[in-house]
Amino acid sequence: MVGRADMLQPNKEFMQSNPKLSGIDLSLLLTPAATLRPGAAQICVEKQGKPGCDAADLPLVHSSSAAAEGKGGRPGHWANRRA
Repeated sequence: MVGRADMLQPNKEFMQSNPKLSGIDLSLLLTPAATLRPGAAQICVEKQGKPGCDAADLPLVHSSSAAAEGKGGRPGHWANRRA
């Protein structure tokens, strides 16, 4: 049911009983996409290429993997500190 905002309904009684939720309007979040952009594709219309073959962020992933593993990064950065 991913993307099926038309199937969701807010619990109005619960939202009004909670002071933090009483002023929140969910109508824009629960508006079906088809009403916002009539005629726009609602399902996959383009075949996806092989994962990672032309990803624009692939160089960033490779350059940041050392820092994420605690093997590199900026001097003084938390990943370089020893416990």
